[in-house]
Amino acid sequence: MNAPKSSHKGLAVSAAITCQHVCSLLSKKNLFLTFDDTNGIGTARYLLEQALQNTGWTLKYCETFYEADGVTEKVRSLKSENKRGAYLLISDICKLFNARPVFDGDDKSVTVVSLNRYDSMMELNFGKNLDGIERKEDASNIVTRLYVEGEYGDHGYVGIDDVNPTGLPYLLNFDYFRSLGIFTPMHEQALADYLRDIATAKASSSTTITQLLQLENQLNELWGQIDYVLYVFDGNHLTRNILGGDATEADAVQGDEDEITLILPDGTHRRQTGWAIGEPVDYVVKFLKKPAAKIGGREVAVESKELSIESLRKEYAKTADEAKKADILAQIATLEEGIAAIYAGTEDDPGLYELMRTAVELAVQHEDVRLEYQASLSSQQEIENRFAMAMGDMLIDGYWSNTDYAPGQEELLYREACEVMAQLSKPTVTYSASIQNLSCVNGYEQERFEVGQLLRIWDEALSLNDQAYVSKLVERPDTPEKDSVTITNDLTSISGVSLDNIISQITGIAETVNNRKALYDRAKAIGSDGSIPAQNLEGMIDVLKTRLSSSVSNWYTDADGNLILESVNGTSAMKLCGEGFMIASARTDDGAWDWRTFGTGEGFTADMLITGFLSADRIRAGSITANKLAADVGETLDLSSNVGINLRVEGINANIDRLRAAAVSNVQVLYALGTSPSTAPIGGWSAEAPDWENGKYMWQKTVTTYATGTTEESQPTCLTGASGEAATTLRIDSSRGTVFKNNAVSTVLSAVIYHGSQRITDITA
Repeated sequence: MNAPKSSHKGLAVSAAITCQHVCSLLSKKNLFLTFDDTNGIGTARYLLEQALQNTGWTLKYCETFYEADGVTEKVRSLKSENKRGAYLLISDICKLFNARPVFDGDDKSVTVVSLNRYDSMMELNFGKNLDGIERKEDASNIVTRLYVEGEYGDHGYVGIDDVNPTGLPYLLNFDYFRSLGIFTPMHEQALADYLRDIATAKASSSTTITQLLQLENQLNELWGQIDYVLYVFDGNHLTRNILGGDATEADAVQGDEDEITLILPDGTHRRQTGWAIGEPVDYVVKFLKKPAAKIGGREVAVESKELSIESLRKEYAKTADEAKKADILAQIATLEEGIAAIYAGTEDDPGLYELMRTAVELAVQHEDVRLEYQASLSSQQEIENRFAMAMGDMLIDGYWSNTDYAPGQEELLYREACEVMAQLSKPTVTYSASIQNLSCVNGYEQERFEVGQLLRIWDEALSLNDQAYVSKLVERPDTPEKDSVTITNDLTSISGVSLDNIISQITGIAETVNNRKALYDRAKAIGSDGSIPAQNLEGMIDVLKTRLSSSVSNWYTDADGNLILESVNGTSAMKLCGEGFMIASARTDDGAWDWRTFGTGEGFTADMLITGFLSADRIRAGSITANKLAADVGETLDLSSNVGINLRVEGINANIDRLRAAAVSNVQVLYALGTSPSTAPIGGWSAEAPDWENGKYMWQKTVTTYATGTTEESQPTCLTGASGEAATTLRIDSSRGTVFKNNAVSTVLSAVIYHGSQRITDITA
């Protein structure tokens, strides 16, 4: 508790005393405690005990939380990577289990109970502590189809498809419309037909996409990820074109300068320039990029041997030594036999001819399966369209994601999603009630109201038997009969969700939805074994490996005894010495090799490294360029110099400031008596309406306070005349919701009619 701060204004002397809440005691405890897959999966008690460990506080009581079956104890997943501290961690855990904590500062203990406790539920009964009640439903934000996702990363996708009884990645719930009687037998039949048809269509497409991915992987092992146009022939007649990779219809146009590969009926193939084909062919391939992987590597091996043969023939033409000529001819013959072996292959290792034909046949199969998959998607779209037409406005889509769930936790994700759906599929109900606080009456002392308290509301005349939470409580100790209690079934109004939390959730969901296309594109790269192939890199490695193993080098020693190896074509060289080795790919102006140090006893030094997977404890760089930056790159990544990220953050901050400025924190109606029916009184305004006096006029105005602290006053309105006649007033208020529904934000206009100070709730003849 801080020292009092005194002030003296007019005749009043006041003192302000600031005392710390228990949150300040726990907020700095366990700042470096994080939850992940190793310690963040468990019951409420397990997670809470970890959050309180070594804080000096204890868990006094924790209610046991059960799944919907009432038997299975709830297990949830919690991830926390930031410095949240024990207090915020307890808040996170309570949100997971739909609970509320009670802190006892005297014995430093925490008690956690469910928000849905029924054993001590207070009842509001009409005629007892309930004088009048008005029930208002808002169905504008309900969701009847909820798409669900967990973690989506390099370790796999977490969804509910395999554990959902329908086999679908979303939950359906039309119970609200059933309760209204507008979900007819025709709708029930449409729902049953949809579940049957969409399950069949998705199963078919799932099989097809598996085949498609397998064919892509097989094709990538042969060609790599390249762009090509495959022309399918029937003898001399072209029957179809197949576009591979990023090839377009423009690339399929035949040109006289095209480099093409002819796949012949005898199983061989050859290259040529132009489209003068004088013999029957099975396929023609126009590569927009050179093949990589196995075929690319073997083609490089053939080219390397052909270059060696060309070099030997030049050497043969220059020499007159018959013995040397014979040796050169023998080398040429060996190289030609090697080329023939590469094309022919062996029984255990297919040759280039067989690999090329296999590749084009895989490309044809891939196109056929792709067309089948597209047809399956079109069929699914037709099923979705029929279902949407049948349901009409009752089909309302929503999206919920919890990335705390990793692979293997699909069942936990499904259970929590069912709880979320149970809330989202019901309308928000707000009650305006006249409630008597009986806690000051003998025998009813226990009937005290608390914020967050669960109540049961009973009114036989309205057939009302419902539950609600106390969201706002105004107590007047001297006049408890004037206590004000606001109740609702909207949990967000009592769970401590701040404007920042809401904005963060909204922007996070929007960002996820915007990135969904990229996420699903990544799924296409996952192989049947769950791995993500790197065919581009593998192709480069295969090509390089084959090129090195089939190359011929010239070697010699320099004046210092160092070994020099030069490529036959003279484009690169390597120097080996006792201290290490150097490499060169160019020469200086005087014809000497331009050596670069690469390897020494201390390590490698290079101006460029090409690698598939780089593992290091520390990387120091002036700049890093990457097509993909891993999500787990670390907490110390500095992106402050990234202009795009900074502009995005500034834009989000501006939106947050704008929303904060528009947020209403309080609305108060004030009354005053005046002497004029046209000019409002200057002073005497009060929240309590004064008794009317003969010859005076009753005035009213509204004062709105925003989250920024600024206020706004409405124009005063005269309610009663000098002789007591009542004026009729119409007031319209607007509020903006925070729940996205069908990509829109709902704005609600509320009209209230007053006759004098009496609020009109119904109209009779």
